[in-house]
Amino acid sequence: MSILTATNAERVRVVLVATLLLLALTAGSATAGALITGKRIKDDTVAGVDVRDQNLTGRDVRDGSLDPTDVGALEPGPQGDRGLPGFPGANGLPGLVQRNAPRTVQPKEQLRWTVQCGPGEASISGGVSSDRPDSVTTALSFVDGIHWTVEVRNDANVPVSVYGWVLCVPA
Repeated sequence: MSILTATNAERVRVVLVATLLLLALTAGSATAGALITGKRIKDDTVAGVDVRDQNLTGRDVRDGSLDPTDVGALEPGPQGDRGLPGFPGANGLPGLVQRNAPRTVQPKEQLRWTVQCGPGEASISGGVSSDRPDSVTTALSFVDGIHWTVEVRNDANVPVSVYGWVLCVPA
């Protein structure tokens, strides 16, 4: 009887250890599942297949967090109804051309030059622009008949490209 008792005790002990081991393993995975949050997941590592129902939808995404490049190419929708015709546009100003006279203004230099219309043209407007408008001060910009004169000062410590321009129409 003592041999049977020892064997039964061993069996009970093995079953008890296996049960405790099974409980520990399942409790550990349940606890781990409860502790993993979005903050602990590395960016770009979760796909639709990793989600419980294997499908990410709009409910899974916070509003305003996606832009068109995140979604990829979408199928175009059906063609809508044709809109009403627009109003006729202005004909513009026939013969209007813009003439430019670029200059490089050295650091701390002030420079004046004239932008000319072509033969048979008159100036109606003009101005000056630069690739570094924060570094250029316009001292003068005016019309003197058929030309546009500009004067600028380069306040930067580097050369700056400046463009005098004039709008010309047939005289």
